[in-house]
Amino acid sequence: MIVEDQKENWVLLQRLLEEAGFQVRVAEDGAQAVEAFRVWRPHFIWMDLRLPGIDGLEAARRIRELEGGRDVKIVALTASAFASQREEVLAAGFDGFLRKPYRREEILNYVAQQLGVRYVYSAGPQKTGGQLPFTLRPEDLASIPVSVREELEHAVISLNAERIMAAVGQVSAHDVTLGNVLRRLAGKYQYTSILDALQRCKKSSTEANA
Repeated sequence: MIVEDQKENWVLLQRLLEEAGFQVRVAEDGAQAVEAFRVWRPHFIWMDLRLPGIDGLEAARRIRELEGGRDVKIVALTASAFASQREEVLAAGFDGFLRKPYRREEILNYVAQQLGVRYVYSAGPQKTGGQLPFTLRPEDLASIPVSVREELEHAVISLNAERIMAAVGQVSAHDVTLGNVLRRLAGKYQYTSILDALQRCKKSSTEANA
């Protein structure tokens, strides 16, 4: 189960998990998460910490009190980089802590480690590798037309590789270097990094025009 109130975030995570063969349900706030667990009893919960109404910490606490609540794996998803929050989360009974933006491999590896599942690859396992030797910053996208950025965002959320590469091609028409960075990120399934940069760029543009 995914507990996340931002659709652009849960849609991407849902697609990643479903493509790997998992059944997925989404709860968009803490109260929905508690009720969904009561009815559905998932084996694993990705829990965003900042939720409307009941926050992630409280939702996890209530789930733990339900029948079967001690057995489910609950991993926090957060944009926070503070180590103190990680300690607070683990002390609250979470099984793990993953910061946004996450990589596809991190999501799948976390589920495998927590549930003991193994993946069967049709064309051999994906190479995980280390961190790429570059980063994508929101300001790098600021000079790209809004329509092109929006198409790239929709393409990433769709997880359609052809559409993503086509959108990257549109970016390259305006900035070849940025297009190459995006192409490498997409080639390593770093979709959340791209989406995070796009959303922060959009937020900055909105605030600047306010």
